[in-house]
Amino acid sequence: MDFNSFSITNSLSSALGVTGTSSASAGTHTVAISNIAAGQISKTGDLGGKDDTINGGNAFNVSVVISGVTHVVNVSTATPAGTAAAINSANLGVSAELIDAGTTGTDYFIKLTGETGSENAFTATSDPNSALTFSTQQSAANASLTVDGTTFARASNNVSDIIPGVTLSLNAATSGSTANISINRDDSALKSKIDDFVSVYNSTRATLKDL
Repeated sequence: MDFNSFSITNSLSSALGVTGTSSASAGTHTVAISNIAAGQISKTGDLGGKDDTINGGNAFNVSVVISGVTHVVNVSTATPAGTAAAINSANLGVSAELIDAGTTGTDYFIKLTGETGSENAFTATSDPNSALTFSTQQSAANASLTVDGTTFARASNNVSDIIPGVTLSLNAATSGSTANISINRDDSALKSKIDDFVSVYNSTRATLKDL
């Protein structure tokens, strides 16, 4: 049975969440977030209806380059819907979403979203080039945070390798403020666990005695 119980207080819960495991240690920490990790977002221009043809209805390729590696996706159904489905089926770590910018069903574009972290930046092109053109709306970025005076960069917004036994879930920059984190042993929870253990022990002992 795990007898380590902690209560955690966090002065900036809107900017970050804090959870602990049994391996956490009691203590206080400061956390300041300069920016959270972000995934790249790129989009096409207006492609018309979701089932309108692209490239004259002829199959074409979309090349996605991630960390210097080129992934070629064949689009056999040359429509906006077919293109998004082909990219998603490739499981590249870049998701494609078909979005209607208007109200008539004729203003669809494809939005590509990569995984968080600067190393997951990507470029997307089509072959032939005239089939699709992608423009970057948001760049991929690492999270930057300062914990107890030391600055760290992480690709994810879930950070579990800085404070032992504690996971920081980054939601927003702290904008010049600093979160004060207190990890305290929860004696009431500890007492409850001990009482439960003793109760189970006594019950088991009584049962064995009757055998």
